[in-house]
Amino acid sequence: MTIEDLKRLCATKFCIPVEEDYGYREWIWFPPVPKVEIEGFWRSLTSFDGAPDTCLPGEWIGGVEDDESGAFYRLYIALWQRPDGYALHYDGDISAGLLAPDGRAIFHQGFVEQERSDRDRIIRWAESRVRGASRE
Repeated sequence: MTIEDLKRLCATKFCIPVEEDYGYREWIWFPPVPKVEIEGFWRSLTSFDGAPDTCLPGEWIGGVEDDESGAFYRLYIALWQRPDGYALHYDGDISAGLLAPDGRAIFHQGFVEQERSDRDRIIRWAESRVRGASRE
C-alpha cells in the first residue's frame, strides 16, 4: 500500500492513531467496529499483551513501513491532532487508554494498575493531546 492509498483509506474509513509504549512505535488502526461503537468495544476488552497488531482485531498499518520522507509519520500526526478523532496509547494491560475526542481517557476491563502512576500517566497523555501538544 502506498502512502497515497493509506491517506485515501484514512479519509474514508474510521481509523485511530496508536502510540505504542510512549513513542516506541506508531500505528494506524482500523478497528472492527464503527466510530459510534468504539468506546463500548474498548471498555469490553478483557486482556491483551504483546504487540497491538497481534492482540487487537482489525487492520493495522505500522510506522515500520514508513518511507524515507517520513510520510507515514506526518499522516499519523495529522490523525492524532484531529479534534474529532480518537487516539490510543497501547502498552498491554498495564498502560493502555483510548482517548475520546472530548478528552476522556477510557480504560478497558483488563487494565491492570500496577501503580497509581499508570492511570495518571495515561490521563496526562490524554490531557496533553487535548491541549494540542504534539510529540514533534
